[in-house]
Amino acid sequence: METKQIIKKMGAMALLLTLLLGLKWALPSEVQAATDEDYEYEIILEKATITKYKGKASEVIIPDTLGGKPVAEIGKGAFFQNTKLKSVIIPDSITSIGDEAFMYCFS
Repeated sequence: METKQIIKKMGAMALLLTLLLGLKWALPSEVQAATDEDYEYEIILEKATITKYKGKASEVIIPDTLGGKPVAEIGKGAFFQNTKLKSVIIPDSITSIGDEAFMYCFS
């Protein structure tokens, strides 16, 4: 293969890569990480997943919404080793509780 052909193919590949990278940045992300005073959470496909409880309450009422989206999941380890936690009220919107979400919450 001639040098000119190689350079031409490399240029075409570089252009394609540039277009693909630009497209990735232009599309909205399906997952958004967010935080509020008591929770870290992700918005995934228009539903919130609690990834970490940061609050200090011993009696927690999980909200129906976070970031304006319905809370659908309590993620893996979200309340892990929370030694102050005594009770949790879970809304009907929760459809999934991740592994070890309440592990080592002995109170």
